[in-house]
Amino acid sequence: GAEVVVTECVLNPLMSRQCTAELLFESYGASRVHLGPDCTFAYGYNLFVGGAKDKEGGGSGSGKRRRMDKGASGGVRRTGLVLGLGHSATEVVPIVDGAPDFQHSLRVGVSGMGLTSHLQSVLEVSHGKALGNRKEHPLSGFNLAEEMKASCYVSADYRETLRSIQQSQAKKEGAAAGGEGEGDEGGAMAASLTSTSGHESQEDMATTFATSESVARVQIPEIYFQPSIAGLDQMSIPETLFTLSESVSGARRLADYAPLQSVLLVGGSSLFRGMGARIEAELRTRCRVGADLRVLRARDPSLDAWRGAAAYANGLFEKQEAYASSVDRATYEEVGVNRIFM
Repeated sequence: GAEVVVTECVLNPLMSRQCTAELLFESYGASRVHLGPDCTFAYGYNLFVGGAKDKEGGGSGSGKRRRMDKGASGGVRRTGLVLGLGHSATEVVPIVDGAPDFQHSLRVGVSGMGLTSHLQSVLEVSHGKALGNRKEHPLSGFNLAEEMKASCYVSADYRETLRSIQQSQAKKEGAAAGGEGEGDEGGAMAASLTSTSGHESQEDMATTFATSESVARVQIPEIYFQPSIAGLDQMSIPETLFTLSESVSGARRLADYAPLQSVLLVGGSSLFRGMGARIEAELRTRCRVGADLRVLRARDPSLDAWRGAAAYANGLFEKQEAYASSVDRATYEEVGVNRIFM
């Protein structure tokens, strides 16, 4: 049988790992099973094999992107943090001298799936109808995730953005009331989701969401920075990164803010416009003036985990044993499924 590399979430329950290994050994005849977090595979790929992009400029910068050289000589350093903004969870793992430190890793309850569900609820309330999960509906759970990435964005200043949207909507409503709506340049965008008719077609609903100045477009990504919007009682992503950096720096005797000098964003939600710029800006408010902070985005946030697992399987990582737990068939047959990965 062949060796199999499987990605998993950080802090995956022991029983889930054991059941995965049992399935691969018993049903697929694997000779060895490797289990490792997808976000760390992505960091290893950008560190040892490929390069990473600078953070997206978003709302506060010029938006320019610079191609990094390969390896640690580019943007990704041997010591840093990897932030996995994934579908089922958000993961933060410290990387120290090229190896993941899973003892200090964290898993946060905010996820891409949660954002999609929250947005779907907002749209259902706005339109007064259930969207359901039918694939043919343009704003169903199956299709809304891609629409959300294309239309939503992270604002540099959330409160100021909300104020601007409110003023714009008030201006358009006033122009429409005075019969001047057609000539108003500011009324070129479609009406907000909150003012759309409940009788519009499915295509109109999708178009309205994509082109409107709806609060939902900035509110959904803002959950990463204010989890209370979705009713979650936990730290924001920048606060989590800063707290973990302080903890790791003290435990591993690193220089101040050393892990924050290379923060790599991976996962689908890192594609939100302005995500990297906002994270870096909030981290700078927590660090001393002039601190060396760098927030980078993986070259391919969605697929670098797969490429990293392939690079790991081909032995291209340094400190291979640190990136994944492995067990061979002989050990599995000797100790049994309940004793592996202990």
